Amino acid sequence: MHPFRTASPARALVAGATTTLLLALGGLAALPGTAGAATLAKATPAKATPAKAADTRAAPAKFAPESAPGFTPVTLHPALTPALSPCTAAGCTGEDPSGTNCADDATTVASFSGASVRVELRYSRGCQSAWARATSAPAGQVLYVENAKGTRRQVSIRNGRTSVWTAMVDSSVRTRACLGPLNSDAVTCTSWG
Repeated sequence: MHPFRTASPARALVAGATTTLLLALGGLAALPGTAGAATLAKATPAKATPAKAADTRAAPAKFAPESAPGFTPVTLHPALTPALSPCTAAGCTGEDPSGTNCADDATTVASFSGASVRVELRYSRGCQSAWARATSAPAGQVLYVENAKGTRRQVSIRNGRTSVWTAMVDSSVRTRACLGPLNSDAVTCTSWG
């Protein structure tokens, strides 16, 4: 017996449900020897293979999804999560939070504002790392993040930059973000986070 021919009502029900599902999915395939195959072949005669005279079954229809009306290709990507980050903790030191997906789950754990500037200590739980971010900071300032181990990453703020951030440091110990004039110890820092 052909594997798709049914010998019992239960098998007929399963075969019918499978055909209906396949047709509902856009006719990606139709099972040979089922009513769905014949229905699909009748619905698309230009693409159907004609049945042989001795064979009462219709051949499966050929389906090209790109030619279907209303077809929209979809590209699936894995979610960008810290689990996909190439680094964690000390392994992230010196890395860009945006380039490692660490910014995706970041939260601000400490901040301060003054005149027109806002400085934030950003933390990624998934990457176990921290970095400093400043918005509207004046040119000539230095933004840095440091941890209690003494590891520091900094960036100089130039004209025309409205948002800057540092590379990351390991946040398994306390960290803070600081901003101050270039070559000066007169800095303002967030609390240790």
